[in-house]
Amino acid sequence: MIGAASQTAHPLPGGRPLDPDRSALDGQRPAPPPQTPPPGLKRQAGATKDALLALVRAHVDLARAEATEIGDEIKVVAAGAGIALVAAVLIAFLVPIGVLLFLGEWLFGSLGWGVLHGTEFLLLLGLGAVLGSLHAGRVARSVALAFLAGVVVAILFGTHAPNTLYSLIADQFGPGADPGPIVYAVGAAVGAAIFGLLGAFAGARNGSAGDAIKGLLGGAIIGAVLGVLAGGLVRLAEDEGSRPMVVGLLLVGGVLALVGLVVGARTRDAGNALTGLVAGFAIGAAIGAFSAITFTWHVAVAIGIAVWFGVALALMGADVATRGIDTEALKARFYPQATIDTAKETIEWAKARSPRGPAS
Repeated sequence: MIGAASQTAHPLPGGRPLDPDRSALDGQRPAPPPQTPPPGLKRQAGATKDALLALVRAHVDLARAEATEIGDEIKVVAAGAGIALVAAVLIAFLVPIGVLLFLGEWLFGSLGWGVLHGTEFLLLLGLGAVLGSLHAGRVARSVALAFLAGVVVAILFGTHAPNTLYSLIADQFGPGADPGPIVYAVGAAVGAAIFGLLGAFAGARNGSAGDAIKGLLGGAIIGAVLGVLAGGLVRLAEDEGSRPMVVGLLLVGGVLALVGLVVGARTRDAGNALTGLVAGFAIGAAIGAFSAITFTWHVAVAIGIAVWFGVALALMGADVATRGIDTEALKARFYPQATIDTAKETIEWAKARSPRGPAS
């Protein structure tokens, strides 16, 4: 027994110590974990689906993040492009407007001429383009005639010819005395009496006393205003420095008043004739008073250019109002009449040569 115990306690030569009680140690080791069964096919499919969804969500989140960044970059680029576009539009407006204003100041001494000439030129350009495309208004003829009128006006104002003529006429009258403010009252009374009677007569033609009274009152008011203006002209005429202006006002105003009277009388209506008379005198008076002013040559040229553009616009408008627009010619330009006629002829030719079926 002792020999057996010593044999188990001491190792063999070259070996390791023997475990005196291996069975006791084996009883103290932990039990191995229970083995779980492998997942089934349905569970594996669900896990695969969840993995695919997670992968898709990851890609979607990545795409959203990149799209947000790209959107921010697009906003920056769009803002820059918008600023550049606005700047280009402003330049497109600023350059021609600035050039017109500069030319008005540089050539004629005032920005106002640049505004006036630029406005007239743009109107003329737009109207000429429209009427030219419609083959109406005789654009070239109107512009040429208006140019001649502008040259004549520039020469007249540059040489002071109207003022010289008005001064020669005014010198034929001797010096006079200023009648004073009483002339306004006299003019108002005389004008009210004359025009009041004319208004009452025009109203009485309708066969109603009320119309006659209305005509009387309206004519008296208009006559009083005109009488006050006439009194002011009388006082201006007594001033030697203002006489050329008064002469021009009365001379040109009288001529255009007769023209307006004739034009209004052609309608065989007394009201239109009176309207033409008053309107013609008002327009002529303004032209006559303005033409009595003496201008330097560069201002005279500016006036001539303004007259050129303005008369060209008036001539084109008058031509369209008189002659109208040839709608038939305009329709022919946009209607394929030749093609339609050729197609009809071809159809008739084919019908004539097509075999006919047997008669039933």
